[in-house]
Amino acid sequence: MSNVIWDDKIHKVMANPIRRKIIDSLNRENMSFSQILNSIGDFNNHGKLGYHLRTLREFIEQDSNKNYYLNDRGILLSKIMHEYRIQLSEVPDYVGYVQGLKARDHAFALYKDNEFRRRIVFPFLRQGLSNGYAVAYFCQESQLDSDVEAFRKFGVELDTLPRDALTVLSAEDWYVRRGKAEHKTLKSNLEKNVQQKVEAGFAGLVVSGEPGVLIENGFDEECVKCEESMGRQLPSDRYAICLYNYNIMKDNINNRILNSHGHIISKNLLGELL
Repeated sequence: MSNVIWDDKIHKVMANPIRRKIIDSLNRENMSFSQILNSIGDFNNHGKLGYHLRTLREFIEQDSNKNYYLNDRGILLSKIMHEYRIQLSEVPDYVGYVQGLKARDHAFALYKDNEFRRRIVFPFLRQGLSNGYAVAYFCQESQLDSDVEAFRKFGVELDTLPRDALTVLSAEDWYVRRGKAEHKTLKSNLEKNVQQKVEAGFAGLVVSGEPGVLIENGFDEECVKCEESMGRQLPSDRYAICLYNYNIMKDNINNRILNSHGHIISKNLLGELL
């Protein structure tokens, strides 16, 4: 499958329930305007349907009888919608969503800018601290100083935290050491970290990191194996958000990485992968 899953236009279609219903209907058969209107159910707004059809113009076309049908891109979109069955959050409340994550959750977050990344990660980590967990944050080295300061801006009083409650490291130091990376070592190091926090009296460990640095350093397969070894559900003493920069993702590994998570968080998609 192509890199289309990361396309913002794909996300916008999948995030809207009316447009999802239109794609599902046209996946079954070609339809006229009125047939599409009837297929949607409790919806009788001609103007809004016209708007949604115009929004879908890259995915649908009309035949000589003015019936709508899925073009090649629309067929691919339909396949994606069925492969990635997502229980979507109807309201894109990113803060509420990440603060509602709980033990065993393993979330994939896709970002294009640091502002959106911070809107996701810091409320998530702050909530973890409030829930009695220790927190580990592995961020890009170039963002290390500004992200430490961002903890304060998002309401984390660093000076009053219990000892060992917060660990902040550069992602490069955590994932890639001395120019090498090995997924088994990464998993072992995480297990030791969790055990230490539990023994210190914390409920467990809440983690957010940037495993994409593995891809940036040429360790694509180790990145995938690391995620696959974690699985969609983590052990009961931890939960995590894995942060990925849109610009470093690659066609040949995208799907494997996404399928290793139970939740997806992006600007236009927010929900649970079923």
